[in-house]
Amino acid sequence: MNDWVLLGPVIGIVGLIFFLLLLKPLSALFRWLLRLAGSVLSLVLINLLGASFGLTVGINLVTVLTAAVLGLPGVTALAVSRLILNL
Repeated sequence: MNDWVLLGPVIGIVGLIFFLLLLKPLSALFRWLLRLAGSVLSLVLINLLGASFGLTVGINLVTVLTAAVLGLPGVTALAVSRLILNL
């Protein structure tokens, strides 16, 4: 009997298990990248819409990470802090 007949299903099962183990971390990575993209987009929209009112929020690593971690409340907090502090 050919060795590949017995070895093929074993390799397939090990490959499937490996794929399923990697699926969860990869989905978390894609979710995090999507949150980063959304935070950059929201900061750009605040800068575009708020420019006529004198409200601009700098887009840098700190503001993007704040917006990504905290979501919409974080973006609002950045805008409000910018208004209050008038930096």
